Amino acid sequence: FGSLLGPVLADRIGRKKTCGVAAFFSMLSWSILGLSYVEWMLFAARAMTGFFDCLAVPVGIMYISEVSEVKLKGSFLNSTSAATGIGIALAYCTGIFFYWRYACAFPIISSGLSIFLLYFCQESPVYLLTQDKPALASLNWYRETKEASKENELEIERELKELEFQTSSSGQGIKMSLEKLMFGENLRPFLILVVLFFLYPLTGIYSITFFAINLFKKLNLGSAETVAIISAVMRCLGTSLSSFLIFKYGRRKVMMISSTFGCLTMGMIGVFVVLKEGNFGIDETLSSWILIALIFLFMFIAGVAVVNLPWVLMGEWFTPDLKSLVSGFLITLQFFIIFAAVQTTNPIIELVGNSGLFIYFCAVCAINTIFIAVFVPETYGKVYTSV
Repeated sequence: FGSLLGPVLADRIGRKKTCGVAAFFSMLSWSILGLSYVEWMLFAARAMTGFFDCLAVPVGIMYISEVSEVKLKGSFLNSTSAATGIGIALAYCTGIFFYWRYACAFPIISSGLSIFLLYFCQESPVYLLTQDKPALASLNWYRETKEASKENELEIERELKELEFQTSSSGQGIKMSLEKLMFGENLRPFLILVVLFFLYPLTGIYSITFFAINLFKKLNLGSAETVAIISAVMRCLGTSLSSFLIFKYGRRKVMMISSTFGCLTMGMIGVFVVLKEGNFGIDETLSSWILIALIFLFMFIAGVAVVNLPWVLMGEWFTPDLKSLVSGFLITLQFFIIFAAVQTTNPIIELVGNSGLFIYFCAVCAINTIFIAVFVPETYGKVYTSV
């Protein structure tokens, strides 16, 4: 529910202050968790950490999308997914090497560093415009160039006028924003993103790690944490690559290629699982190694675009008066779908077996690929309705 409150708070007090508030209370929550000595304190502190950490997620996306240049916006937004992969890997590493109470110090340090860095940042020029405050100084700060020139000044003035036009309808209330979203030209991009945010958690990205853990145990290659760390690193590498790819080739092409190869890879995993379970004479050790390689390859491919580019499009497609509403809803939706995807993995295995699970994932990947091919346009980092 923090992801629902975050955008609302950001529209009230600003993006910078909301990120700072979330970081401060995250520090407080992790401190309580680390010092907990009774069960209710553990549960309360864990709920607080989840709430305040999630509160910052949509606001961070809004903040980055509003201060980035159009040509760099996709790569900057994409960097949040790469940072997520690094954070997951580091979280597992700290859990392995440190007692859990000591491990709580790392998010405290991270949040403290965030507050320190935010102190030197300017507020979003978009938020300032929605509050009828001068935004030129903020925009100049984020567009600082090595050499001052008339051309740069004209470019900044042009961008400021465009932002003024985009924010001209801000501050009309939630009812007007809903009407603009649901009954205007913004409905189509909103529904496209709803489908993308619904489908991508069901492609197996959050579920096949559990299958890889069993393979690692059979081959004596390490613990569950080892699998999780490698999976996070592979996703991070894929996302890092996509930051370059979307800058050069755009969003649609990268999404199409990534989703297509993800579907093929998942299909190959399904085939090998069928062969492995069918006792077709394939060496079990060899088949396990092949499956592990394919699973981590899928994690890499999914990291290129399947998981992260819907977030990029969410940050690019809507005008400022709709971003808080859209980001709050979509991020909350994907958290629920991720939860459902993880919780339904074992029931699906019990119902149709391991091979059936991967056939299901492959089918979802295929549906996702077809949907992208038919409905997702190339917008080059611009608002959907302006293309």
